Amino acid sequence: MEKLLLIGILISTLSLSSGMNDRISNRMIERFKGILNNDETRARLDTLTALSTDGKNTISQNTTSNYLYPSDTTYITDEFLSEKDSQTLGLIRNEIYARHGYVFRNSGYQNYFGSKEWYNPNPNFTEDLLNNVERENVKKVQEYERRIQN
Repeated sequence: MEKLLLIGILISTLSLSSGMNDRISNRMIERFKGILNNDETRARLDTLTALSTDGKNTISQNTTSNYLYPSDTTYITDEFLSEKDSQTLGLIRNEIYARHGYVFRNSGYQNYFGSKEWYNPNPNFTEDLLNNVERENVKKVQEYERRIQN
């Protein structure tokens, strides 16, 4: 019960803090993650972290069904990527695969995408399922990730 109360406080605080600096919001989320030890709860907080770092410091009402970016129809820009940390870049890139049911071996991605209403694992996933926009977006994010690592 205490954990649910803490999550409620976190969501309320982030929802009301539209003018708050992203670093402060992220520090608050990290502080709550340290308090909460449940893997499912941490996965939900990871979702909140990704959504709260969208450059607008807003959280959607339904955090389990939203996409991080409309990557199936819209090309990703360097400007959009420049506002993201490496963890969020990985989520954006892998969300493209997750939309088509890619089955993740990484437990972090399994937990994150498994919490999404829209995610349906597809053991028959192939990259042929991606459209041209999605293929270009995967390349764009991978290239950006390589650039920031150097």
